Amino acid sequence: GVEVTTTRGKYRSEKLIVAAGAWLNTLVPRLSLPLTINRQVLFWFDDARGADHGPARMPIFIWEYAKGKMFYGFPDLGQGIKIGWHHGGRKIDPDELTQEVATEEIEEIQKAAAKHLAIDPVFKESAVCMYTNTPDEDFIIDLHPQHPGIVIASPCSGHGFKFSVIIGRLLADLALEGRTGFDLSPFSINRDAIRGAPHKKN
Repeated sequence: GVEVTTTRGKYRSEKLIVAAGAWLNTLVPRLSLPLTINRQVLFWFDDARGADHGPARMPIFIWEYAKGKMFYGFPDLGQGIKIGWHHGGRKIDPDELTQEVATEEIEEIQKAAAKHLAIDPVFKESAVCMYTNTPDEDFIIDLHPQHPGIVIASPCSGHGFKFSVIIGRLLADLALEGRTGFDLSPFSINRDAIRGAPHKKN
């Protein structure tokens, strides 16, 4: 079995899923996973022109406006148009994350929104989150190499949320059965990109 010690006591179970996001390496340091944690800022804007940017008029999108440079957005669901950079944030220690956002950061995304979305963006608010990234930007979904009763999950690199339903099923399969009917080799904890061998992303 597995024993987990917390500030509230000890818990024992037959199986354990570790899906700790930016703190995964803190909980399983012996695996030495090559994860980098990047600060990412989300922004919400109104359009000074008063145009309708609701779901019926504006899609969810991600836009590669220059090679390797992307921003994404969501329609106005009542809070304003949500926009953020996809990757490119600075590396941080997850325990040092704050919600402070510089004026220069707001102005940078504001210019991109004005240019590419044809709006007159008026800043409303921001929030700061984190991307936990693997070297090849693919997930880690696998059994612990030394302790098969522990499932390691890092559905990360800024695109895990949209796969949450299938990831939940995969983790349940691995925890309950120790295997799944899906080919998880691209997400192996022992693949080249994780263990340091030369790797080329398709």
